[in-house]
Amino acid sequence: MYSEEKAKLLRKISALIDAKDEEVVGFMSCLQLEYLKAHLDSPILPQEVIDRCASLSDKPDAIPNLVAAMDKLTDAYHDVDGMLKEIMELIKIEENEEKEYQEIMGPRPPSIVATDLTREANKYMEVHKKAADSNETLHRAMTQHIENLRALQQPLSEIEATLPNLTSLNLMDDPTLNEVILLVNKVGEMRRQRATLASQLRESICSDDITRQLVTRINEKMEDIFVKELEKHDKYVTLIEQNLAAQDNILRALTEAYANYAPTRKATTEIMRQRDMMLSALISSYDAYEDLLAKSSKGQEFYRKLETNLTKLLQRVKGTCKVQQEERDSILAQNMKKAQQIVESGVSSLQSPSSGRRIEIEGLSAK
Repeated sequence: MYSEEKAKLLRKISALIDAKDEEVVGFMSCLQLEYLKAHLDSPILPQEVIDRCASLSDKPDAIPNLVAAMDKLTDAYHDVDGMLKEIMELIKIEENEEKEYQEIMGPRPPSIVATDLTREANKYMEVHKKAADSNETLHRAMTQHIENLRALQQPLSEIEATLPNLTSLNLMDDPTLNEVILLVNKVGEMRRQRATLASQLRESICSDDITRQLVTRINEKMEDIFVKELEKHDKYVTLIEQNLAAQDNILRALTEAYANYAPTRKATTEIMRQRDMMLSALISSYDAYEDLLAKSSKGQEFYRKLETNLTKLLQRVKGTCKVQQEERDSILAQNMKKAQQIVESGVSSLQSPSSGRRIEIEGLSAK
């Protein structure tokens, strides 16, 4: 029976503690406190950055290799671009020549060969434009990564000096921050205290054996004995209840202090966000090195193949334009010859048959 009374008391206190713990955990989780004590620690570079600095020192040609790869890719792009412009210019000239020809000789079906070449040239032009976008994206990425790799080649102290830090905020003397730290510490102290008290209460209850009391106090009601004996644990129960009651006041004070701390918190968070972004960028640039070289090599190979195809296309376009022009010139020459013959035939018909003299048309006048 007494064991059940002890268990009831322990369950009651445990339930009260659990409820308050759940409340304070939920409250604290809503606060942004990750950088609350960041100013108390000396800023150090993450080990990931230190490792990459050490590794990069073993690759003295890393940056020159990237620069050379970027230059080769740029040269390949311009070579292909120039070849495409020459092809498109030849096609444009051919179209103009054909247009002028048809204005003289009348319309005719387009050359199948010329049409196919134009279609092929347009296809390569579209491919080139898409590749140019990818090339530009890669170029920007390489430029940014090269800058970060140069930063990683500096001494660690210089790298740290370039990163955003909290010194400018003078947080050691910020009253709003110090108040929040004080109250957050109180919350932690409060929870540790009641955990200790709960443990002491549990030990006290578990070691409470009144078997001998029941034997010697046979004239008292058992319920009265239980009540009196349980009072031995009141000192722990009272302290726990006081601790639980204090939580509301502490959280209320922390709520107000946290609101006052908001401007400092936002400034701190922004600086730490910028610092983390810069560190992540340094790490990413080192990790991207091999991938950038691979993409650059792939781009150069793409342009080599495209240049080979365009070289063949350029020769075919030149040949087709030459054949087309020769055909037009030949047809125009033949028609010019026929026209001359017609003119000469018409003039001959104006010669007088009786006198054998050529009539002077321009000299005729009315008598």
